[in-house]
This record gives sequence, C-alpha cells and structure tokens, in this order.
Amino acid sequence: MIWDQIHKPNFFLVGAAKSGTTSMSSWLSQHPDVYVSPIKEPNFFSTDIDPNRFRKSYRSTLHQDQEAIDGKGRQVAFIRDEELYAELFRPNAGTLAAGDCSTSYLFSKDAAQNIHNFNPEAKIIMLLRNPVERAFSHYTMAVQMGLEKGDFHSAFKRDRKRIDKGWGISELYYELGEYAKQYKRFASIFNPNQIKVVLFDDWQRQPKETQESICKFLNVSIFAGPENEALNQGVNPKFPFIHRMLMKSGIKDFAKGVLPEKWFTFFKQGQYKAEKSVLASEDRKMLRALYKDEILELQQLIKRDLSNWLK
Repeated sequence: MIWDQIHKPNFFLVGAAKSGTTSMSSWLSQHPDVYVSPIKEPNFFSTDIDPNRFRKSYRSTLHQDQEAIDGKGRQVAFIRDEELYAELFRPNAGTLAAGDCSTSYLFSKDAAQNIHNFNPEAKIIMLLRNPVERAFSHYTMAVQMGLEKGDFHSAFKRDRKRIDKGWGISELYYELGEYAKQYKRFASIFNPNQIKVVLFDDWQRQPKETQESICKFLNVSIFAGPENEALNQGVNPKFPFIHRMLMKSGIKDFAKGVLPEKWFTFFKQGQYKAEKSVLASEDRKMLRALYKDEILELQQLIKRDLSNWLK
C-alpha cells in the first residue's frame, strides 16, 4: 500500500486565501514535532477543481505533478496522482503531526469529504480573515501578479458577474469569503473537536496565545517560535501596465533566475510603491453590506463575536 511506510497527513490547514496561511504554515514547519508538505499547497483533495480549465496566467504560477516533487520555489501545485502526493510526505521521519496547507480545500465542495475518506481522524485548522479585508488583499495580490487591472470596485463587480468562474479561472473575490457555507461543509462531516477555527486578527495580535492553542489542538509540544512574519503580502506597482507586461512575458521570472540577488532586489524596489493600497470607504461599505448575512451566520456557527467585521 502507498501509505504503509509513510506518515499519512493527520492535519489540514484549510484557511481562506490571503488569510495568513503562508505565515502559519511557515511557523508550523519550524515546529520540531510537526512536518509540513514541502509544497505548501498540493491541493490533492480538491477533486472538483479542474487544472485543465485554469487560465494560462494562473497555470504558469503552479508546479506540475513531478515538478512538485523535484522542484523548489513555487508553493502551489494541483497534484492528482496519489503516489506523487505521498512522495511529499516520504521525508517525514515520524513526527507527531504531518500537515497539508492547501487554501483551495475551504472553497472546494469535495475536499472535506475527500479528506475524511482519506483520514477520518484528521484535524482541521480553519484560518479565517475578515472577508472585506480578504477580498481587497486578494485584489492587490492579483495586481502584483499581473492578473488584474483597473480599480478594485470595477474588478470586483466584473469578477462577480462572470458566468464562467471558478478556482484558477476567475479571482472569486466574493465567493472565497463565503465562510459560513464553507465551514458547514466541514462541520457536517468532522466532529467538532476535530475542527479549530483561528481568526486572522488573533493570529496577528495574539500570536503566542494563538500558537499555544494550536499546539494543544494538534497534541504537540508548545512552540512559540519567532514572531509571526507577514509573508506573501501584496504590493502596489508604480507602473501597472508595464508591470503586467513583465509578469505575463515571464521577464520577471527570468530576471530572478539570472540576476544576482542584490540586483534583483534593486529591480523589485524600482517596480513598487512604498505605500500600500487602501480600500476606499465606499467599497468597504459595499462589501460589508454584501457579507453581512454571511458574517452573522458564521458568528452563530463558530460561537465567536464577529461584530468588528461589520464596523
């Protein structure tokens, strides 16, 4: 059997995209009792997401199957071969906890059941961020990657109205923040003591306490580690049109591969503005209205006060 000599993953970080999963998986990977897949997001259990339908610009950011095992650098793949998926966990020497940190699992309609079929004792860590902030952070990332143009308001409305939409096909700015329905998919299958919801605000503002609670949930030793890093943050290009051309043409990736690190850093600094983009007050008001019912339902489901998400 494939998993006879391999420590099967027993926890899954299914946090929403742009909610701190990169930072959390980085911390978990440093824990002496925890093993994390070297490809942060193998997305193996999101079987309803078809990589063949991904737009070219998104596909170019991913590892392909064997690349995910042999290559380094990119943190996302869509592995469909179970033997290749198992190879990601072969180096694990038998730690107490082994994890897969794929953000698509929260959005996927199949992932919760697939994970349960694979390991019914698995623990689920669900990292959630204010959906208003998540949507805007997602937009700034899309701009940075050359996948989006125009202002946030136009991009959001255009994406939501798309007929052909899905993971890797459209951005799903709104849909990825529908946490209540996503939570219910897992809660209907896993026992309550197998699911831990972590709020992004707690992860940022109370890192030590939050880390300790996660360690207890995973039954591993308490490990605070270094202060939480803000990884994978969006930035604001100085010249959006030129930036999109650089990203789409592959020139930026080529430059990263051939230029000395200090030269590439200088090149990057010249591309981006020092100040961060800010969500316009009218757009914030629009998003709060759209997510209000979703937030109120989630609040009841997870028994947490989320009123600050509506302020």
